[in-house]
Amino acid sequence: MDKIAPGCKNHHIEFDHEVIKIVWVKGLPWVLLPRDRDPAQRLRRNYSPPGVPTSIPLPD
Repeated sequence: MDKIAPGCKNHHIEFDHEVIKIVWVKGLPWVLLPRDRDPAQRLRRNYSPPGVPTSIPLPD
């Protein structure tokens, strides 16, 4: 239960079908969109605490 993140109904379906992936970085969930939606393949967040960016490159 320590690796769960909320998603609206539409995005939850995409999570279940692995269209959108959740990647955990330093304890925060980040979303990885499919390459056709995000050719740059950056991890994204709709909300980040102060000092945390809303998108970052994929970690190695």
